[in-house]
Amino acid sequence: MNNRPIVVTAALIASIAACKPTTTEPATLLRPVRYATVDTSPSNAARTFAGRVEAAERVERSFLVTGQVERVRVRVGQPVKKGLILAELDATDFKLKKREALASLRQAQAQLQNAEATYQRTRRLYETRTASRQDYDAARAARKSATAQVDSVRERLALIRRQIAYCRLKTTFDGVVADVKLDVGETARAGATALVLQAGKALDVRIDVPEQAVAGIKVGDRVEVRFPAFAGVEVDAVVRTIGTESTS
Repeated sequence: MNNRPIVVTAALIASIAACKPTTTEPATLLRPVRYATVDTSPSNAARTFAGRVEAAERVERSFLVTGQVERVRVRVGQPVKKGLILAELDATDFKLKKREALASLRQAQAQLQNAEATYQRTRRLYETRTASRQDYDAARAARKSATAQVDSVRERLALIRRQIAYCRLKTTFDGVVADVKLDVGETARAGATALVLQAGKALDVRIDVPEQAVAGIKVGDRVEVRFPAFAGVEVDAVVRTIGTESTS
Protein backbone atom coordinates (compact mmCIF):
# COMPACT_ATOMS: atom_id res chain seq x y z
CA MET A 1 0.00 0.00 0.00
CA ASN A 2 1.18 3.55 -0.70
CA ASN A 3 0.61 4.71 2.87
CA ARG A 4 2.51 7.49 4.56
CA PRO A 5 2.85 9.07 8.00
CA ILE A 6 0.35 11.91 8.63
CA VAL A 7 0.81 15.67 8.96
CA VAL A 8 -0.93 18.21 11.33
CA THR A 9 -3.97 17.59 13.46
CA ALA A 10 -6.34 17.47 10.52
CA ALA A 11 -9.73 15.92 10.07
CA LEU A 12 -9.01 13.07 7.68
CA ILE A 13 -11.86 11.25 5.93
CA ALA A 14 -11.49 7.85 4.28
CA SER A 15 -14.37 6.89 1.98
CA ILE A 16 -15.21 3.21 2.15
CA ALA A 17 -17.83 0.98 0.62
CA ALA A 18 -20.60 -0.24 2.91
CA CYS A 19 -19.21 -2.81 5.28
CA LYS A 20 -21.54 -5.72 6.03
CA PRO A 21 -20.03 -8.23 8.49
CA THR A 22 -21.11 -11.82 8.31
CA THR A 23 -22.61 -11.62 11.82
CA THR A 24 -26.36 -11.54 12.15
CA GLU A 25 -26.43 -8.09 13.77
CA PRO A 26 -26.02 -5.01 11.53
CA ALA A 27 -23.15 -2.66 12.32
CA THR A 28 -24.20 0.27 14.47
CA LEU A 29 -23.72 3.72 12.94
CA LEU A 30 -20.94 5.92 14.36
CA ARG A 31 -19.08 2.84 15.66
CA PRO A 32 -15.44 3.53 16.66
CA VAL A 33 -12.93 2.06 14.23
CA ARG A 34 -9.18 1.92 13.81
CA TYR A 35 -7.33 3.39 10.87
CA ALA A 36 -3.90 1.93 9.99
CA THR A 37 -1.30 3.51 7.71
CA VAL A 38 2.09 2.03 6.87
CA ASP A 39 5.12 4.28 7.40
CA THR A 40 7.39 4.51 4.36
CA SER A 41 10.45 4.98 6.57
CA PRO A 42 12.97 2.11 6.90
CA SER A 43 11.27 0.93 10.08
CA ASN A 44 8.12 0.33 8.05
CA ALA A 45 6.08 0.61 11.26
CA ALA A 46 2.31 0.66 10.95
CA ARG A 47 0.56 3.66 12.49
CA THR A 48 -2.90 3.17 13.97
CA PHE A 49 -5.45 5.89 14.77
CA ALA A 50 -8.96 5.73 16.21
CA GLY A 51 -11.87 7.20 14.32
CA ARG A 52 -15.58 6.82 13.75
CA VAL A 53 -17.82 5.78 10.89
CA GLU A 54 -20.20 8.29 9.35
CA ALA A 55 -22.50 8.17 6.36
CA ALA A 56 -20.80 9.47 3.24
CA GLU A 57 -24.13 10.84 2.03
CA ARG A 58 -25.96 12.41 4.94
CA VAL A 59 -29.30 14.15 4.47
CA GLU A 60 -30.61 16.39 7.25
CA ARG A 61 -34.39 16.48 7.52
CA SER A 62 -36.31 19.24 9.25
CA PHE A 63 -39.91 20.29 9.75
CA LEU A 64 -41.20 23.24 7.75
CA VAL A 65 -43.36 24.43 10.66
CA THR A 66 -42.73 24.91 14.37
CA GLY A 67 -44.62 22.70 16.79
CA GLN A 68 -44.53 20.28 19.68
CA VAL A 69 -43.21 16.82 18.87
CA GLU A 70 -46.07 14.34 19.26
CA ARG A 71 -44.38 11.18 18.02
CA VAL A 72 -40.99 9.90 16.84
CA ARG A 73 -41.49 6.76 14.79
CA VAL A 74 -37.88 5.74 14.09
CA ARG A 75 -34.63 5.07 15.96
CA VAL A 76 -30.97 5.37 15.09
CA GLY A 77 -29.80 2.57 12.79
CA GLN A 78 -33.28 1.75 11.51
CA PRO A 79 -33.65 1.20 7.74
CA VAL A 80 -36.43 3.33 6.24
CA LYS A 81 -38.34 3.19 2.98
CA LYS A 82 -39.39 6.11 0.82
CA GLY A 83 -42.60 7.71 2.11
CA LEU A 84 -42.25 6.45 5.70
CA ILE A 85 -43.35 8.91 8.41
CA LEU A 86 -40.30 9.65 10.57
CA ALA A 87 -41.84 11.98 13.16
CA GLU A 88 -45.02 13.99 13.78
CA LEU A 89 -45.90 17.32 15.37
CA ASP A 90 -49.09 18.10 17.26
CA ALA A 91 -51.38 19.53 14.54
CA THR A 92 -54.29 20.50 16.83
CA ASP A 93 -53.91 24.27 16.32
CA PHE A 94 -53.68 23.91 12.56
CA LYS A 95 -56.76 21.67 12.51
CA LEU A 96 -58.72 24.31 14.44
CA LYS A 97 -57.62 26.92 11.93
CA LYS A 98 -58.74 24.61 9.14
CA ARG A 99 -62.21 24.29 10.70
CA GLU A 100 -62.47 28.08 10.98
CA ALA A 101 -61.31 28.53 7.39
CA LEU A 102 -63.88 26.05 6.11
CA ALA A 103 -66.63 27.99 7.91
CA SER A 104 -65.32 31.23 6.41
CA LEU A 105 -65.27 29.64 2.98
CA ARG A 106 -68.90 28.55 3.23
CA GLN A 107 -69.88 32.07 4.28
CA ALA A 108 -67.88 33.68 1.49
CA GLN A 109 -69.38 31.32 -1.08
CA ALA A 110 -72.88 32.19 0.11
CA GLN A 111 -72.08 35.89 -0.22
CA LEU A 112 -70.70 35.32 -3.70
CA GLN A 113 -73.86 33.45 -4.69
CA ASN A 114 -76.01 36.37 -3.54
CA ALA A 115 -73.73 38.89 -5.24
CA GLU A 116 -73.85 36.92 -8.48
CA ALA A 117 -77.66 36.79 -8.38
CA THR A 118 -77.85 40.53 -7.69
CA TYR A 119 -75.45 41.29 -10.53
CA GLN A 120 -77.36 39.18 -13.05
CA ARG A 121 -80.66 40.77 -12.08
CA THR A 122 -79.21 44.28 -12.20
CA ARG A 123 -77.55 43.60 -15.53
CA ARG A 124 -80.85 42.57 -17.10
CA LEU A 125 -82.55 45.65 -15.69
CA TYR A 126 -79.74 47.86 -16.94
CA GLU A 127 -80.02 46.37 -20.43
CA THR A 128 -83.74 47.23 -20.48
CA ARG A 129 -82.95 50.71 -19.09
CA THR A 130 -84.85 50.08 -15.86
CA ALA A 131 -81.71 50.24 -13.70
CA SER A 132 -79.13 53.00 -13.59
CA ARG A 133 -75.50 52.70 -14.60
CA GLN A 134 -74.62 53.38 -10.99
CA ASP A 135 -76.68 50.40 -9.81
CA TYR A 136 -75.09 48.19 -12.45
CA ASP A 137 -71.54 49.25 -11.52
CA ALA A 138 -72.26 48.69 -7.81
CA ALA A 139 -73.59 45.18 -8.44
CA ARG A 140 -70.59 44.33 -10.60
CA ALA A 141 -68.16 45.64 -7.96
CA ALA A 142 -69.94 43.65 -5.23
CA ARG A 143 -69.63 40.47 -7.29
CA LYS A 144 -65.92 41.14 -7.89
CA SER A 145 -65.33 41.74 -4.18
CA ALA A 146 -67.19 38.56 -3.21
CA THR A 147 -65.16 36.54 -5.74
CA ALA A 148 -61.92 37.94 -4.33
CA GLN A 149 -63.02 37.02 -0.82
CA VAL A 150 -63.70 33.42 -1.82
CA ASP A 151 -60.29 33.21 -3.52
CA SER A 152 -58.58 34.64 -0.45
CA VAL A 153 -60.22 32.16 1.91
CA ARG A 154 -59.37 29.28 -0.44
CA GLU A 155 -55.72 30.34 -0.45
CA ARG A 156 -55.71 30.52 3.35
CA LEU A 157 -57.30 27.08 3.55
CA ALA A 158 -54.72 25.65 1.13
CA LEU A 159 -51.91 27.08 3.30
CA ILE A 160 -53.39 25.56 6.46
CA ARG A 161 -53.73 22.17 4.74
CA ARG A 162 -50.05 22.35 3.75
CA GLN A 163 -49.13 23.23 7.33
CA ILE A 164 -51.03 20.18 8.56
CA ALA A 165 -49.16 18.03 6.05
CA TYR A 166 -45.88 19.60 7.20
CA CYS A 167 -46.56 18.25 10.70
CA ARG A 168 -45.56 14.86 9.33
CA LEU A 169 -41.91 14.46 8.43
CA LYS A 170 -41.45 11.82 5.74
CA THR A 171 -38.44 10.35 4.00
CA THR A 172 -38.13 10.84 0.27
CA PHE A 173 -35.75 7.93 -0.35
CA ASP A 174 -34.70 4.54 0.99
CA GLY A 175 -31.97 4.87 3.62
CA VAL A 176 -30.94 4.42 7.24
CA VAL A 177 -31.57 6.70 10.23
CA ALA A 178 -28.15 8.10 11.25
CA ASP A 179 -29.27 10.44 14.04
CA VAL A 180 -32.43 11.56 15.84
CA LYS A 181 -32.22 15.06 17.30
CA LEU A 182 -35.64 15.46 18.90
CA ASP A 183 -37.76 13.92 21.66
CA VAL A 184 -41.49 13.65 22.24
CA GLY A 185 -42.86 16.72 24.01
CA GLU A 186 -40.17 19.18 23.02
CA THR A 187 -40.60 22.02 20.53
CA ALA A 188 -39.24 21.41 17.05
CA ARG A 189 -38.28 24.62 15.28
CA ALA A 190 -38.98 25.07 11.60
CA GLY A 191 -35.79 24.52 9.64
CA ALA A 192 -33.85 23.00 12.56
CA THR A 193 -32.40 19.54 11.91
CA ALA A 194 -34.76 16.92 13.32
CA LEU A 195 -33.25 13.73 11.90
CA VAL A 196 -30.24 12.75 9.84
CA LEU A 197 -30.56 10.02 7.23
CA GLN A 198 -27.88 8.03 5.48
CA ALA A 199 -28.48 7.89 1.74
CA GLY A 200 -26.72 5.16 -0.19
CA LYS A 201 -24.27 2.52 1.08
CA ALA A 202 -20.96 4.39 1.11
CA LEU A 203 -19.39 5.23 4.48
CA ASP A 204 -16.78 7.70 5.68
CA VAL A 205 -14.23 7.13 8.44
CA ARG A 206 -13.36 10.40 10.16
CA ILE A 207 -10.07 10.50 12.09
CA ASP A 208 -8.17 13.22 13.97
CA VAL A 209 -4.47 12.79 13.18
CA PRO A 210 -1.78 14.06 15.60
CA GLU A 211 0.19 17.07 14.42
CA GLN A 212 3.51 15.29 14.51
CA ALA A 213 2.23 12.53 12.22
CA VAL A 214 1.11 14.35 9.12
CA ALA A 215 3.82 15.19 6.57
CA GLY A 216 3.14 12.85 3.68
CA ILE A 217 -0.56 11.95 3.64
CA LYS A 218 -2.37 12.97 0.50
CA VAL A 219 -5.75 12.50 -1.09
CA GLY A 220 -5.92 9.17 -2.88
CA ASP A 221 -3.70 7.24 -0.46
CA ARG A 222 -5.00 3.77 0.35
CA VAL A 223 -5.50 2.72 3.96
CA GLU A 224 -6.95 -0.16 5.97
CA VAL A 225 -9.96 0.17 8.26
CA ARG A 226 -10.57 -2.35 11.05
CA PHE A 227 -13.65 -2.69 13.23
CA PRO A 228 -12.72 -3.73 16.81
CA ALA A 229 -16.28 -4.88 17.48
CA PHE A 230 -16.07 -7.31 14.57
CA ALA A 231 -12.93 -9.43 14.73
CA GLY A 232 -11.34 -10.06 11.36
CA VAL A 233 -13.34 -7.39 9.50
CA GLU A 234 -10.98 -5.22 7.43
CA VAL A 235 -11.96 -2.81 4.68
CA ASP A 236 -9.75 -1.12 2.10
CA ALA A 237 -10.32 2.64 1.99
CA VAL A 238 -9.09 5.71 0.13
CA VAL A 239 -8.27 9.11 1.61
CA ARG A 240 -10.93 11.44 0.23
CA THR A 241 -10.28 14.78 1.93
CA ILE A 242 -7.82 16.23 4.44
CA GLY A 243 -9.08 19.03 6.68
CA THR A 244 -7.24 22.34 6.66
CA GLU A 245 -7.87 23.33 10.30
CA SER A 246 -6.16 21.91 13.35
CA THR A 247 -8.09 20.64 16.33
CA SER A 248 -6.96 20.97 19.91
